[in-house]
Amino acid sequence: MRQHIHVQSVLVMLGLLGVLGWAIAQEGVDPAEQPPDQEAAIARIEELQGSVGIDGDAPGQPVWMVDFSDVSVDAAVLQMLKAFPQLETLSFDRTPLHDKLLQQVGEIRSLRELSLVDTRITNEGLKYLAKLDKLERINLSGTKITNEGLQHLVPLLKLTDIQFEESGITALGIELLVDGQRRYKPTAEESHTPGEQTVKPDPGRRFNEVGRLILLGVDRKRGTIESGVESLERAVIAAPDNDQYKLDLADAYALLNNDLTLAAALDLYEDVLIRRPDDEQLLGLIAKTYSAIGNQEQAQETIERRLLLVPVTGVFDTVTQTVGVVAMGGDREWAIQQMRTATRKAPSDRRIALLLAGLLVEAQQPTEARKIIDQFRQETAADHPLREAADELLASLEDVR
Repeated sequence: MRQHIHVQSVLVMLGLLGVLGWAIAQEGVDPAEQPPDQEAAIARIEELQGSVGIDGDAPGQPVWMVDFSDVSVDAAVLQMLKAFPQLETLSFDRTPLHDKLLQQVGEIRSLRELSLVDTRITNEGLKYLAKLDKLERINLSGTKITNEGLQHLVPLLKLTDIQFEESGITALGIELLVDGQRRYKPTAEESHTPGEQTVKPDPGRRFNEVGRLILLGVDRKRGTIESGVESLERAVIAAPDNDQYKLDLADAYALLNNDLTLAAALDLYEDVLIRRPDDEQLLGLIAKTYSAIGNQEQAQETIERRLLLVPVTGVFDTVTQTVGVVAMGGDREWAIQQMRTATRKAPSDRRIALLLAGLLVEAQQPTEARKIIDQFRQETAADHPLREAADELLASLEDVR
């Protein structure tokens, strides 16, 4: 007797296969159309067991992400990154990356996200990143970086997301960094706007930035979380009309995850929704919070509203939220209807079709499930990354007779 496969199993398999972010987007990419330098660099990185993310919809199909996690990198390997002028996300987690190699990384001015978990970098190496003026996120967890080294990042005024678990960085270092960013004045060479600019004072900004950075870097120790929340609360008190500060505080309340803080998060989310009725991401947060407090009916209504607004690129995220509501006791038939809507909205995303098939199997509706699975098998090669999930679903249909 074959064991019945559930929708959550398909979701897990999708995650293990690494297709949640970009594998589907790569279907139909013709390597022959790539510029020679880029093609050779991609091949070499994959040969080293690295990962590459390609924007298949953009002209020239540029590489936007490279993941070197657990790869033995050296100067020659980093030299290949020059083939990717639109590279935004770069990861060196658990690699022998050291300060001298970090100097090459500092030349990639297009970077928005950089992960350096468990690398050999030191405070001295961070000075090479000071010109990455587009950098928004950096992960320094598991490194020897201290508060002193963090000051090299003061010129990075877009940097608002720092993770620093198991490093030498403390909340004081984050506060000093934010303070330094506020006081920092770019040189004429660094500034994109000539002359002096008059900036209206924002009384809540410092509290908000400190609170966000503390929460993004916490190791989930209760006191650290609460100190971050307190700072975010002070930001809302200082600037009560700032919706972004309210959203940041709501996210923090949701992180505390008890009945009182979840209710407070909902109040803040829904207050902002009054002014942003078409914000589908905000609707997603509201649905998630309703589900967390056990109000699946309200969660379903919110997801249904979100699905009408979400762009094609966000449909899969809405679908996974739908599956989560079902897992928490939501209405499976309602979920099937939403999934059908999602497949019509994003017909090329085969992940959604397979999740719909999984729900149909659980709902004892084998005919439609088999039709979806058969169509998927006809349209994909035997080595397609989702083929194993489809085969398991097909096998499970023998239990539904």
